[in-house]
Amino acid sequence: MSRRARPLILTAPDDGEPHVKWWRRRRHIERLTDLSAARPDELSADRRLELHLQRRAAGYPVVTLVILVLGLIVTAGSLREATRTVAAAFEEIRTSREGQITERYSRAVEQLGSPTVDVRFGAVHALDRIARDSPRDRPTIVAVLAAFAREHDPRPGAKPPAEPGTDVQAALSVLGRPDMTPAPGTRLDLHGLRVPGVHLPGATLEGANLNRADLSRGQLREARLAGADLRDADLSKADLHGAVLTGARLTGARLAGTDLRCAFLSGIADGDQQRIRDEALVDSCTRFG
Repeated sequence: MSRRARPLILTAPDDGEPHVKWWRRRRHIERLTDLSAARPDELSADRRLELHLQRRAAGYPVVTLVILVLGLIVTAGSLREATRTVAAAFEEIRTSREGQITERYSRAVEQLGSPTVDVRFGAVHALDRIARDSPRDRPTIVAVLAAFAREHDPRPGAKPPAEPGTDVQAALSVLGRPDMTPAPGTRLDLHGLRVPGVHLPGATLEGANLNRADLSRGQLREARLAGADLRDADLSKADLHGAVLTGARLTGARLAGTDLRCAFLSGIADGDQQRIRDEALVDSCTRFG
């Protein structure tokens, strides 16, 4: 007996289709290629229809690409217009905000000249709020409040020496905050200020001009006065416990009974150091290094 032939098993390509189907698809592609190369008048009606459908299908990606490009152009135009609209809205908001701040500032400065202490007190807090809302206006507000404190302090000759009013005390409290700094290249100008008994514990007045200022009996515990000009200032009986006076100028300052325990006094002139030891209250914690 002749040996019966075993059926041929065709392997499948990577896409999982039987080899026969893959071969038929390849022949179909070759036939479509032949149709494209042939002249239309050489083809039968069904072949011309097949060629027409082939060319129409080939044009779909181009149409899709054109539609996609047009959609991107329209989208880009819409985004550009939306960006312009948003930018214009932000500019309008910024302009409106600046106008409101200018109006608030003008009203507060006008109220500082009021003869009523309560109105002046409210004006100080209004300026404080503006300084918090608008950092770029802060140096101007610092200068305004410093001038206000100098002009509204108790007048010389008061018996007994008057303590600062609530409006001046409020202004100095605002000026003593670390974030309230003068304009670049300038220093806080409080020369000749008369505020005996002022309450400014922990205040930051570094580099301030306090020449001839009356801070007697003032509560300045742990205040930062590094580099301050305190020449001829009255610091008698003031509480400067733990205060930082590094590099401060104290020539001619009155220091009778001044509490300088645990104070930092490095950089003080030698003559002033000896006078401090003789007149002020110091201890082993006071640093003169």
